[in-house]
Amino acid sequence: MNEKIEVEKKIDYRGLILLSMGHLVADLNVSAVPALLPFLKNALGLSYAIAGTIVLCSNATGSVIQPAFGYLADRKSMLWFLPLGCFCAGLGITLLGWASGYGQILALVILSGLGVAMYHPEGWRVANSFAGEKKGTGMSIFAVGGNLGFALGPLMAVYCMKNFGLNGSAYFFVPGAAMAGGRLRMICFIPWRPTGPSITALNTNPPPS
Repeated sequence: MNEKIEVEKKIDYRGLILLSMGHLVADLNVSAVPALLPFLKNALGLSYAIAGTIVLCSNATGSVIQPAFGYLADRKSMLWFLPLGCFCAGLGITLLGWASGYGQILALVILSGLGVAMYHPEGWRVANSFAGEKKGTGMSIFAVGGNLGFALGPLMAVYCMKNFGLNGSAYFFVPGAAMAGGRLRMICFIPWRPTGPSITALNTNPPPS
């Protein structure tokens, strides 16, 4: 007689919180761009039209391109997108303080936007696995990080510009590098990995009595 055993995959709060922190850093950088523009505009003499184009490129790169990274993540696990996405998102904003022209600003916000676009699909995929049977709870925890990032990004940008000038953008490297290192450690050295479905059905034959 075959016995069907269902093993429920429990929610991994630890993994979800780590992913949510990376989500916070990714969205912290993209949300800082509009707050940084007035300072860049005054320093480099940019027009309002050019400033609007910079925001357009940042948003388009960070969101419109996401389906392409999502397609790649669906075809094959791309866990390295997590550390690389955090690093690129932070690096692009960090270097904005040293940009000397419109072209360099565009290249840097596109670099940051690519990091954001890279992180989200893989982050959602892994968070879905860590959520186990509690998908709503798990996805909510992951989303909280992004919402906090959008709230804190402009505040951090204005604080750094007011107190340290344009070179204050260097402080965005700290959370980006820290989260990149944390995500790299997560996928390389910690034994738990997001694998398999939430419920695994096993057919076993009990030993004869």
